[in-house]
Amino acid sequence: MQRIALVLAAAVLACSALLSGRAQPPATVDVEAAQHQAQDARFREAMRLCRAGHWSAAYGRFAALADEGHVPAARVALAMWQNGHRVYGTDWSAAPSQVLSWEQATGVPATHTVAASAE
Repeated sequence: MQRIALVLAAAVLACSALLSGRAQPPATVDVEAAQHQAQDARFREAMRLCRAGHWSAAYGRFAALADEGHVPAARVALAMWQNGHRVYGTDWSAAPSQVLSWEQATGVPATHTVAASAE
């Protein structure tokens, strides 16, 4: 009987923590962890493509991840976008709102002008 009381007390404490916002249900934590792991795997693949010289494919992957809020990918996408012509011999495309989002995510101040265009 004492064991049941302890289990019930633990359940009540866990529910109280969940309801007060101090804890997340395990399923939510697992989903978020899986999403981060998937993003990190996609980032590693983009880095592999970049090292192999497949810059267009890499940029597309970095940009997609950056649009999802992946900060390391935003840093790389922003650097590729800013230096595309000098480093890669091409001008990468990005909507002004994308570039602004990447700058905000990485904490980079807007030091260049993004040409206004229809998105």
